[in-house]
Amino acid sequence: MATAAAQGSEVNAMVIHNRKVLRPPPASVTRWNVEVSEFLGLGTKGFAIFVAPKGVQWTVTNRGDGGYTNWCFAGHFDRDGSTVTFH
Repeated sequence: MATAAAQGSEVNAMVIHNRKVLRPPPASVTRWNVEVSEFLGLGTKGFAIFVAPKGVQWTVTNRGDGGYTNWCFAGHFDRDGSTVTFH
């Protein structure tokens, strides 16, 4: 994420553990679901990846604890606590 942001990427991106609320879900926001192996392969943890071109407004609210292990994001955004609005 940091590399994409540093290179002046033309997209906004969010990776978040399953506790999330995306509103409104514009058609121009692409979503992928991935499962990541936990320590020693003792299970998996699901994450959603959202990507949209800069200029598309969309909002994600993290319903988890907000720690970096549960979400990360990059691009053009405003953050208010656990809510991130991309522009």
